[in-house]
Amino acid sequence: GCRGLVLRNVTVRQVNNWGIRVVQSPQTTVALCLAEDCGAGGIRVEGADCVVEDCRIRNVGHLYPSAIGLWAGGERTVVRHNHVADTPYTGILGGAQGMVFEANLIERAMRVLHDGGGIYSGFNGTVTIRGNVVRDIADTGGYGAAAYYIDEQGQGYTLERNLSVGVVEASRNHMARGNTIRENVFVNGGQILLTFARSASYRLERNVAVAGGEVTLRAPEAAFGRLPMDAILAGPRPLVRVTLNDYAEAGRETLRERDVPNLGRLDGLQWTPSEELRRRGFPALDWTKVGPRSKPGCDEGAATRR
Repeated sequence: GCRGLVLRNVTVRQVNNWGIRVVQSPQTTVALCLAEDCGAGGIRVEGADCVVEDCRIRNVGHLYPSAIGLWAGGERTVVRHNHVADTPYTGILGGAQGMVFEANLIERAMRVLHDGGGIYSGFNGTVTIRGNVVRDIADTGGYGAAAYYIDEQGQGYTLERNLSVGVVEASRNHMARGNTIRENVFVNGGQILLTFARSASYRLERNVAVAGGEVTLRAPEAAFGRLPMDAILAGPRPLVRVTLNDYAEAGRETLRERDVPNLGRLDGLQWTPSEELRRRGFPALDWTKVGPRSKPGCDEGAATRR
């Protein structure tokens, strides 16, 4: 390993392993890099106080179906404004104290394997997942695929102001506790699932689920007890709460008082809440600046913008 490494405007194509892999190297910066058509994953960075930003990763995992688009780990590491597309497994994976995942765009992850997501984290605490967009993850059965996945021992997480579009399981939480899910927007033409298996002490605030099918909240009583009225609103179909005992269904009720026919409108990557939701404190949200802020890679025209 090393300290203070900077990789900028690097392009890696058609390799049989990782596109870029940096381990045990604190204070590394990987910026404006392009990794595509890789046999394994796209970019992997491990070390405290690292930054991975403005990179594009696509079409990875040609030889290894467990490949991850972008894998980052290390305390206080920041992963922001990256675009990850067409991965066989998870789009972005990572977790350590104080990590931040912000303004990333993930599309068509989980094309082969199950039990992962657009952004997958766990086994740590005080992680912030903010202002990201995950879209077009197909439900292929099995253990499923989520937009945002907080796994075992995830504690003290904040999942806020994110968008998922075209993903059935918008938020998966497993054996996690003490996390906050706030002001997210989940949109799908079919059903939407929010799952909290074996999780406890969650706080939900002003989330919106717009679905053509049923919106189902699957959780044990310990996850959040009695939900505050504005924890999550669903429409145009009512919200269904399924009580879990471990992983088994122990009860089901329809929370019709949370049914709001007009929640608002998603226009591209801009969310405008209805007047009723505005009065209740639900914000307008804009994700038009997710992904790289300049053209990644060493191709002509690539440039750094500070």
